[in-house]
Amino acid sequence: SNKAKSRKGSPEVDITPAMTAKAPSAKSRSAQSRDIVAASMTYDTLVPTASPFGPPIAVPTMLPTEGSIIPDSVNNAMDRSGGDQLTPSPTNEKVKFRRGDLKNNVRRLGIKVSRGMGVRVVATANKRVKLANGLRSSLPFHGMPDGAAVFPLSDGGYVYVSNSEMDSGRGGVYAVYFNKRGDVVDYKMLLSNTTRNCAGGTTPFNTWVSCEEFARGQCWQVDPEGRRSSEMTVLGGEGGNYEAVACDDRNPLQPIFYVTEDFKFGALRKFTPVEGLASWDTLNGPGTTEYLVFLDDKTFTWRRRDNPARTSQSIYYPNVEGIDF
Repeated sequence: SNKAKSRKGSPEVDITPAMTAKAPSAKSRSAQSRDIVAASMTYDTLVPTASPFGPPIAVPTMLPTEGSIIPDSVNNAMDRSGGDQLTPSPTNEKVKFRRGDLKNNVRRLGIKVSRGMGVRVVATANKRVKLANGLRSSLPFHGMPDGAAVFPLSDGGYVYVSNSEMDSGRGGVYAVYFNKRGDVVDYKMLLSNTTRNCAGGTTPFNTWVSCEEFARGQCWQVDPEGRRSSEMTVLGGEGGNYEAVACDDRNPLQPIFYVTEDFKFGALRKFTPVEGLASWDTLNGPGTTEYLVFLDDKTFTWRRRDNPARTSQSIYYPNVEGIDF
């Protein structure tokens, strides 16, 4: 595999995802034969039959909230009972950083980090977010935060975009906004009324794709700045237990997207859009969807039908989760 070497004295980091898997023994393959037959029968309709969680209880809300704020007095009781404790904003002081030494032990939070790094509590689930101006956000920080990413903003600040893996239509995507000094200035909702928003991934055009992980889940494209309404993409097809998205953007005119499905018979899919200027509309435009099929423990191919891929995945690589490129 390809490896990127860091500076002298630092370990190597493997940046290439493995494309092979260990083959099961002949005995284990035989034991799985009944499941394989059942899988082929189950997926003739292309719709997963397992339904561990129900569908969203309402039509997804794709408009971001206004991000209004309320007086800090509303949350004084929370502070007196041991609420958020914020450390000072980051400074420009130069410190020596070495990945993995874990010399900095933040005991009050139960976290160890590398020397040169600091930790501060920005938000706590179900509590309103403390802002730099002394006020609080209008919305409490979401429960079950999961997949997330950080995006730069045009004003020099940045935004932390985070999924909520709440079930039964209580999930969604939320965002914490920071100014260029690292102070929290806003918190708002970007997508709501979705279910079990697990992980996802970033795109080359600076958007976030949020994956729903339930039987009829979808993949939603979200604008981190909240200027555009969130939209369902073509990545999810007929629906599934989607986990994460990765993008091969070596060709900026034709980025290729990979989507994992966290299910025993989940199929890793690849979407190749029509070549052109990549943008928001790329994930809602024409293209080709293919599925990964292992031929043996060392070789694989891509096919247009998902049934062979689901059977293959159940043997070689079930319950695919995190992915990166």
